Amino acid sequence: MTNFRPLVCENLEKLKEQHPLMEVDGKTWTQKDREAALRRWTRSPNRERLIKNVTKTNNDIQAMYKSFLRLYGRLPEDLIGWLSLLQYDTDQNRYIKKNKVTRSEIWSSEFCKNLKRLSQHPIWQTEIDLLATAIQY
Repeated sequence: MTNFRPLVCENLEKLKEQHPLMEVDGKTWTQKDREAALRRWTRSPNRERLIKNVTKTNNDIQAMYKSFLRLYGRLPEDLIGWLSLLQYDTDQNRYIKKNKVTRSEIWSSEFCKNLKRLSQHPIWQTEIDLLATAIQY
């Protein structure tokens, strides 16, 4: 079995370099696009609320991210996201705001715990594509 060492900054930088270039509307996502998105996120009125709510409502999300980075060298969004055509949605992530049902952007603590447990099974052989295929079917 592979020896999984703690994630350190140098490994994180290597991970960023290896991460595939994302395409949006058929165009490659560039550093300029990333900087523009970061500026929008920094100015977003929802930013503080989301940051505060994630840490307040879900202590398990950090453990799940660390597990994915250590095991797969990938982010959880590479599994639950556009790359594998999977999305997070349960009855428990909905709330009513102004008489309208809205979905929460924050993954629940229970979901994070279960995804972390599932992702750590040795049957996936640290291949995120095997895990994605199993979840899809």
